[in-house]
Amino acid sequence: MPPLVVTVFGCETFMSLAPTVAQKGGELQAEIAALELLSLKGLTDTADALHCIAA
Repeated sequence: MPPLVVTVFGCETFMSLAPTVAQKGGELQAEIAALELLSLKGLTDTADALHCIAA
């Protein structure tokens, strides 16, 4: 099975901005790592239901 990759996609530029390979922590940890690569202050971040965590 190929490695899972999480990517941050820029809707205005139609570009993949921060592809990150999911390691031991899985896709959630890869998403957090990808978002930490970017400066997103004041912007909206959305993700699919996979990234919802029940409290």
